[in-house]
Amino acid sequence: MASPDSFGSSLSRGVLPPMTVGPMLRYDLVLQSVKDTLCRLGLPGGGDASSARTIEALSAFHGSGKVFYAAYAKSYVNGVAVPAIILHQRKRAIVAGEWGIGLDNAELSGLMLSMYLDQRVDKEIIDRVRRTTLSSDNFEWLVNFIEEQVQMQLGSFTGRPAESAIRNAAQAACDTARKSDDRGGKNFKFSKEGLKPIIEGIGGLDVFNASLEAPGFGDMGDTAAYRLIISVRDTYKFINERRVANAVSGNLEETQYTRYRTKLADLLRAERYAEFELTYAQAMCDAPLGGGTDNNIDKTMVFASYMYALEAAGFFKGLPWSMDLKTRRMTLIRPLANPDGPKGWPGYGPGRQ
Repeated sequence: MASPDSFGSSLSRGVLPPMTVGPMLRYDLVLQSVKDTLCRLGLPGGGDASSARTIEALSAFHGSGKVFYAAYAKSYVNGVAVPAIILHQRKRAIVAGEWGIGLDNAELSGLMLSMYLDQRVDKEIIDRVRRTTLSSDNFEWLVNFIEEQVQMQLGSFTGRPAESAIRNAAQAACDTARKSDDRGGKNFKFSKEGLKPIIEGIGGLDVFNASLEAPGFGDMGDTAAYRLIISVRDTYKFINERRVANAVSGNLEETQYTRYRTKLADLLRAERYAEFELTYAQAMCDAPLGGGTDNNIDKTMVFASYMYALEAAGFFKGLPWSMDLKTRRMTLIRPLANPDGPKGWPGYGPGRQ
């Protein structure tokens, strides 16, 4: 395994150059060096499987292999995979021209994986995720969609709305947004600006607060201003459904991807650590750097299979987390309860414009 210290030393020698001259070329070279390092080492444990075999022996005599290998895998992921993921996401941000939010989210993608490995929620990391989500295009779309749906549901009634009615209408809009296209929804995900590896799989969108602003001077009662607090729930995990539906029968079928990650998980469950590493490393060296499909997996999918196996075999478990997002000021326009206005109001009388 390339230790975190050795990887950190390579960073200090300039493997991660400043983004000043030719950033695309520099990042291509870095990504290639990550690929070459993995293939030169052969497997996470180095040029042979001695470390993994030692853990197997410990397991045979003391039954502690799972504890040792969990720490071993965590060190490998933090030392090699987390920096590589950050680099990959930085390159994506540069290509997309997202020099601000995209580069910030590149770092967060690595921090979220490290948080998962620690198996505990880091409030500072989640607060950073909250701030970047609030400024994202995805959240802006969601707020606009909710505002439109609340207007459609409540806009035909007269008078000042109840906060509970706004909350219920907003929740219905969130539920519609999350539904898939074939179920009449919008298939909403946090997938832009580098948010995909951070929060794409939404576990829940819950509107738990709707607050109406007090009417201002001269308010005729036809416009209500409100804000929402939306709780976003997710579980950072690697176990998910990746079988593909048969085009004719509709039955879910295995792919190269699902078969490979299942094989890795079976090897871990059997505590065959050396064979597990060899199987992982061979695929990592043979797989293309990108452009993978379910039946032609790339390096990203190979690594996801490695993490899936660790989770499926019980070395790690999905990590639930949540954050609260406060919306901008939103408005609901309704017909006036008294179009002529109250008596004594300037311009009072039928036909008042």
